[in-house]
Amino acid sequence: MIARLIRNLLPTVAVLFLTASSQAQTNKIGTIDLGDVFTNYWKTIQANIEVKERADEVTRTRQKMLDDYQTAQEEYQQLLERVNDEAISSSERERRKTAAERKLAEVKDIEESVRVYSQTSNDNLANLQMRRRDAILAEIREVIDARAKAGGYSLVIDSAALTVDRTHVILYTNRQNDLTREVLSNLNLTAPPGFLEEHANR
Repeated sequence: MIARLIRNLLPTVAVLFLTASSQAQTNKIGTIDLGDVFTNYWKTIQANIEVKERADEVTRTRQKMLDDYQTAQEEYQQLLERVNDEAISSSERERRKTAAERKLAEVKDIEESVRVYSQTSNDNLANLQMRRRDAILAEIREVIDARAKAGGYSLVIDSAALTVDRTHVILYTNRQNDLTREVLSNLNLTAPPGFLEEHANR
Protein backbone atom coordinates (compact mmCIF):
# COMPACT_ATOMS: atom_id res chain seq x y z
CA MET A 1 0.00 0.00 0.00
CA ILE A 2 2.82 2.35 0.91
CA ALA A 3 4.69 1.39 -2.26
CA ARG A 4 1.58 2.16 -4.35
CA LEU A 5 1.19 5.51 -2.59
CA ILE A 6 4.80 6.39 -3.32
CA ARG A 7 4.37 5.43 -7.00
CA ASN A 8 1.30 7.65 -7.19
CA LEU A 9 3.14 10.58 -5.59
CA LEU A 10 6.27 10.32 -7.72
CA PRO A 11 4.83 12.15 -10.77
CA THR A 12 3.63 14.99 -8.55
CA VAL A 13 7.00 15.28 -6.80
CA ALA A 14 8.78 15.19 -10.14
CA VAL A 15 6.60 18.02 -11.50
CA LEU A 16 7.24 20.15 -8.40
CA PHE A 17 10.99 19.51 -8.61
CA LEU A 18 11.13 20.37 -12.31
CA THR A 19 9.07 23.52 -11.71
CA ALA A 20 11.37 24.63 -8.88
CA SER A 21 14.46 23.90 -11.00
CA SER A 22 13.00 25.83 -13.91
CA GLN A 23 12.25 28.83 -11.71
CA ALA A 24 15.73 28.75 -10.21
CA GLN A 25 17.24 28.80 -13.68
CA THR A 26 15.09 31.68 -14.90
CA ASN A 27 15.63 33.85 -11.81
CA LYS A 28 18.72 35.93 -12.55
CA ILE A 29 20.30 37.30 -9.39
CA GLY A 30 22.81 40.13 -9.33
CA THR A 31 24.97 41.57 -6.56
CA ILE A 32 26.28 45.05 -5.87
CA ASP A 33 28.51 46.54 -3.19
CA LEU A 34 26.24 49.45 -2.30
CA GLY A 35 28.73 50.90 0.17
CA ASP A 36 31.43 51.05 -2.51
CA VAL A 37 29.07 52.67 -4.99
CA PHE A 38 27.80 55.21 -2.45
CA THR A 39 31.27 56.16 -1.21
CA ASN A 40 32.81 56.60 -4.65
CA TYR A 41 29.88 58.31 -6.37
CA TRP A 42 30.99 61.84 -7.21
CA LYS A 43 27.88 63.37 -5.68
CA THR A 44 28.70 61.68 -2.36
CA ILE A 45 32.20 63.15 -2.49
CA GLN A 46 30.71 66.56 -3.30
CA ALA A 47 28.19 66.27 -0.45
CA ASN A 48 30.96 65.34 2.00
CA ILE A 49 32.91 68.43 0.94
CA GLU A 50 29.82 70.62 1.43
CA VAL A 51 29.09 69.16 4.88
CA LYS A 52 32.73 69.57 5.93
CA GLU A 53 32.76 73.21 4.80
CA ARG A 54 29.59 73.85 6.80
CA ALA A 55 31.08 72.06 9.83
CA ASP A 56 34.28 74.12 9.57
CA GLU A 57 32.22 77.30 9.38
CA VAL A 58 30.27 76.25 12.48
CA THR A 59 33.53 75.51 14.30
CA ARG A 60 34.95 78.95 13.44
CA THR A 61 31.79 80.76 14.51
CA ARG A 62 31.55 78.78 17.74
CA GLN A 63 35.21 79.47 18.53
CA LYS A 64 34.62 83.21 18.00
CA MET A 65 31.69 83.03 20.43
CA LEU A 66 33.83 81.14 22.97
CA ASP A 67 36.55 83.77 22.64
CA ASP A 68 33.97 86.47 23.35
CA TYR A 69 32.74 84.45 26.31
CA GLN A 70 36.29 84.14 27.68
CA THR A 71 36.88 87.88 27.27
CA ALA A 72 33.59 88.71 29.02
CA GLN A 73 34.47 86.34 31.86
CA GLU A 74 37.84 88.03 32.36
CA GLU A 75 36.25 91.47 32.31
CA TYR A 76 33.68 90.35 34.86
CA GLN A 77 36.42 89.07 37.19
CA GLN A 78 38.26 92.37 36.89
CA LEU A 79 35.10 94.34 37.70
CA LEU A 80 34.42 92.05 40.65
CA GLU A 81 37.88 92.68 42.04
CA ARG A 82 37.41 96.46 41.71
CA VAL A 83 34.17 96.24 43.68
CA ASN A 84 36.09 94.95 46.71
CA ASP A 85 38.59 97.82 46.69
CA GLU A 86 38.60 99.21 50.24
CA ALA A 87 39.87 102.62 49.10
CA ILE A 88 36.74 103.57 47.12
CA SER A 89 33.60 105.30 48.39
CA SER A 90 30.33 103.46 48.92
CA SER A 91 28.76 105.23 45.94
CA GLU A 92 31.66 104.19 43.69
CA ARG A 93 31.39 100.65 45.05
CA GLU A 94 27.69 100.56 44.09
CA ARG A 95 28.48 101.89 40.64
CA ARG A 96 31.12 99.21 40.13
CA LYS A 97 28.82 96.55 41.53
CA THR A 98 26.14 97.52 39.00
CA ALA A 99 28.69 97.36 36.18
CA ALA A 100 29.81 93.91 37.36
CA GLU A 101 26.21 92.68 37.44
CA ARG A 102 25.64 93.91 33.88
CA LYS A 103 28.80 92.16 32.76
CA LEU A 104 27.70 88.94 34.49
CA ALA A 105 24.39 89.11 32.65
CA GLU A 106 26.34 89.53 29.41
CA VAL A 107 28.46 86.47 30.27
CA LYS A 108 25.34 84.38 30.84
CA ASP A 109 23.78 85.62 27.58
CA ILE A 110 26.88 84.61 25.62
CA GLU A 111 26.95 81.23 27.37
CA GLU A 112 23.32 80.59 26.41
CA SER A 113 23.98 81.76 22.84
CA VAL A 114 26.87 79.31 22.53
CA ARG A 115 24.67 76.48 23.80
CA VAL A 116 21.79 77.27 21.45
CA TYR A 117 24.09 77.82 18.47
CA SER A 118 25.93 74.53 19.07
CA GLN A 119 22.69 72.53 19.37
CA THR A 120 21.05 74.18 16.36
CA SER A 121 24.16 73.87 14.20
CA ASN A 122 24.61 70.19 15.05
CA ASP A 123 20.95 69.49 14.23
CA ASN A 124 21.21 71.39 10.93
CA LEU A 125 24.37 69.50 9.94
CA ALA A 126 22.76 66.16 10.78
CA ASN A 127 19.66 67.08 8.74
CA LEU A 128 21.83 68.21 5.83
CA GLN A 129 23.73 64.92 5.85
CA MET A 130 20.51 62.93 5.96
CA ARG A 131 18.93 64.87 3.09
CA ARG A 132 22.02 64.48 0.91
CA ARG A 133 22.30 60.78 1.79
CA ASP A 134 18.65 60.05 0.98
CA ALA A 135 18.80 61.94 -2.32
CA ILE A 136 22.00 60.16 -3.39
CA LEU A 137 20.68 56.71 -2.47
CA ALA A 138 17.51 57.44 -4.46
CA GLU A 139 19.62 58.26 -7.54
CA ILE A 140 21.70 55.11 -7.09
CA ARG A 141 18.54 53.04 -6.72
CA GLU A 142 17.19 54.40 -10.00
CA VAL A 143 20.34 53.36 -11.87
CA ILE A 144 20.30 49.90 -10.25
CA ASP A 145 16.63 49.44 -11.15
CA ALA A 146 17.26 50.44 -14.76
CA ARG A 147 20.28 48.15 -15.06
CA ALA A 148 18.45 45.23 -13.44
CA LYS A 149 15.48 45.57 -15.79
CA ALA A 150 17.70 45.91 -18.84
CA GLY A 151 19.74 42.85 -17.82
CA GLY A 152 16.78 40.68 -16.95
CA TYR A 153 17.63 40.44 -13.26
CA SER A 154 14.80 39.41 -10.95
CA LEU A 155 16.79 40.30 -7.84
CA VAL A 156 19.81 42.45 -6.97
CA ILE A 157 21.36 41.97 -3.52
CA ASP A 158 23.73 44.25 -1.62
CA SER A 159 26.84 42.09 -1.21
CA ALA A 160 28.14 44.35 1.57
CA ALA A 161 24.98 44.17 3.68
CA LEU A 162 25.37 43.15 7.32
CA THR A 163 22.97 41.55 9.77
CA VAL A 164 22.09 43.10 13.13
CA ASP A 165 24.95 41.00 14.55
CA ARG A 166 27.39 42.69 12.13
CA THR A 167 27.92 39.51 10.12
CA HIS A 168 27.68 39.38 6.32
CA VAL A 169 24.28 38.55 4.86
CA ILE A 170 25.89 36.99 1.78
CA LEU A 171 28.52 34.46 2.75
CA TYR A 172 29.63 33.65 -0.78
CA THR A 173 29.30 35.01 -4.29
CA ASN A 174 31.41 34.30 -7.36
CA ARG A 175 30.76 37.90 -8.49
CA GLN A 176 29.73 36.63 -11.90
CA ASN A 177 26.75 38.97 -11.90
CA ASP A 178 28.30 41.77 -9.83
CA LEU A 179 27.05 45.17 -11.01
CA THR A 180 29.20 47.39 -8.79
CA ARG A 181 31.68 48.71 -11.36
CA GLU A 182 29.06 49.09 -14.07
CA VAL A 183 26.61 51.04 -11.89
CA LEU A 184 29.36 53.25 -10.41
CA SER A 185 30.76 54.03 -13.86
CA ASN A 186 27.29 54.93 -15.07
CA LEU A 187 26.70 57.27 -12.11
CA ASN A 188 30.08 58.97 -12.48
CA LEU A 189 29.50 59.78 -16.14
CA THR A 190 27.84 63.02 -14.96
CA ALA A 191 30.81 64.12 -12.83
CA PRO A 192 32.23 67.58 -13.69
CA PRO A 193 35.42 67.36 -15.78
CA GLY A 194 38.44 66.58 -13.60
CA PHE A 195 36.37 66.29 -10.41
CA LEU A 196 37.15 62.65 -9.67
CA GLU A 197 40.82 63.08 -10.49
CA GLU A 198 41.05 66.13 -8.24
CA HIS A 199 39.53 64.33 -5.28
CA ALA A 200 40.91 60.85 -5.91
CA ASN A 201 43.52 60.97 -3.13
CA ARG A 202 41.56 62.96 -0.56
